[in-house]
Amino acid sequence: MRPASAKFLELVRQSHVIAAACTLTFPDGSTADVPVQGGSIRNDRTAQSRRAGSIQIPWSLAAGADLGVDLRGLPLGGYATVSRGIRFADGSTELIQLGRLRVESVSWDTLDASASLELADRMAQVRDEPFTTPYAAGGKTASQAAVEIVGAVFGSTISYLTPYQPTDVMADVYYSGARSDALSELEQSCGGETYFDANGDFVFARAPGDTEPVVWTVDAGATGVMVNAQENLDRTGIYNGALVEGQPDATQPPISALATFDDPSSPIRWGGPFGKVALLSQSTSVQNVEQAAATAQALLRLRLKQTRSVELTIAPNPALEAGDTIRIDFPDGRSETHLVDAVTTDLGTGGQAIVTRIHVTPGAAGTGRHDRLFYGHQAWRELATA
Repeated sequence: MRPASAKFLELVRQSHVIAAACTLTFPDGSTADVPVQGGSIRNDRTAQSRRAGSIQIPWSLAAGADLGVDLRGLPLGGYATVSRGIRFADGSTELIQLGRLRVESVSWDTLDASASLELADRMAQVRDEPFTTPYAAGGKTASQAAVEIVGAVFGSTISYLTPYQPTDVMADVYYSGARSDALSELEQSCGGETYFDANGDFVFARAPGDTEPVVWTVDAGATGVMVNAQENLDRTGIYNGALVEGQPDATQPPISALATFDDPSSPIRWGGPFGKVALLSQSTSVQNVEQAAATAQALLRLRLKQTRSVELTIAPNPALEAGDTIRIDFPDGRSETHLVDAVTTDLGTGGQAIVTRIHVTPGAAGTGRHDRLFYGHQAWRELATA
């Protein structure tokens, strides 16, 4: 969760005056603060560009000419820094920055004197700039390679945060094509996440686990923040096995590991009524069988968690982020810990939409009690019997 004062967190549960702000940064480096008429910002950890959205601001060609501000150039390298917060009774404000986002497009209504900006985070720029020559990742860890790949795009204009630093060093690994695809492969090889935070800085972090602290409570009742909750159970996206294949270098045979979920009491056990549903992943970043096994188990734990999701509408807390762990106190008395996958924050008077998934895996997957591992030919033989 983004930093916020105790007073702020108390007031978001009560009636308060909303404050929203936007600073535009033009391609030439000049800036302008503009009023916000509406819009929303989505923070989704399942999307390649984690932060995206749109805002509406007052603007016309005539007004822009008078102010010396021309929005039409923003999609050519401009950014919008968007915040939402509270205006206190003494007139002061506390704003939570939702993102520093690239302007993808601008459209304007001449009669209404308003403009709409479509926004996406800096991963869109990484996606737009492919490798012009093959990138050699040999001798580097996943986090080091990720920083170099992104650093070639942004240089020293942003900060690079690596709270997760896996120690496995890659050997004969090369990447070409899309930089964003290389980042996806690197993070998948070690159970990590790559994204740009609300400040626009690059982050290489470990994927959230089962023991993250609860940062916010969504509760029902007269004093709660829950407006609506819809629970969903869908087998789409659930896997009870994960096979990872890698290759240390061109002179050695491929390595592979298959992790399966085998809790005999669970209907989604490997080979049970759910079937043998395996996620297949190939990664040149996987250098040894131990790393393949760890990656397979990490992917299995991730996919098992998607057995139940909840779509919430709550009184907005702009400090909440995708990847946070929250507690949901349902009206029927249940209390559950969930991982936030996506948060959509309205910049006006609308509610905040949150998508979560249950944070407890069936049968304590990943503890070793119900996981099995197969290697090499055994893995493919087990998969072939599906």
